Amino acid sequence: SELPSPSRFLSNYFWKSLDWELIETELGQINIFDIGCGDGNYYEKFSEYSKGRVKRYWGIDVEEHPNWKSVEQQGEGVGFEKVDMESDISRFMPKGTNFIVSQSALEHFEEDLIVFRNLRRYTDQLTNSVIQIHLVPSEACLYLYPLHGIRQYSTWTLKRIGKLFATNSYWEILGLGGASSNRVHWQ
Repeated sequence: SELPSPSRFLSNYFWKSLDWELIETELGQINIFDIGCGDGNYYEKFSEYSKGRVKRYWGIDVEEHPNWKSVEQQGEGVGFEKVDMESDISRFMPKGTNFIVSQSALEHFEEDLIVFRNLRRYTDQLTNSVIQIHLVPSEACLYLYPLHGIRQYSTWTLKRIGKLFATNSYWEILGLGGASSNRVHWQ
């Protein structure tokens, strides 16, 4: 099997290292909404990493993927939809969604702030906890992936996006990888 890129490896390690038991304690039933889910293979990974704690997984992407049908058969509450990301994506969130994720997707959206504003509108209407985790290429990756996506994110940009949620949320920026990861990638 093909080895993942250093950034994909670090992302997978990050997801695996989450304290899924603590997440379940905070959220109750874990209902994932995956923005830019691609072929949907993270349903399997999240199920494995969480030791079966994921009760529902719903993925959206701009393209329908042939793999979706086989992934949907792997579990009850697993589904996918083709969605224009600049529409109000919260309309596609199943009721009870409480864990919103994206990985290497946001940098491809022409209007990423629309996505975040819609997520803010969604979280503002809830009384229960919601966790959001969005993985985007780091500043150190700017020279490594110069043509990857529409934009790159700096710490400054991420802090500005985080302020959209500042009134009702706790948020933190975590750096995965960096210059050392880039050197491994080039080698």
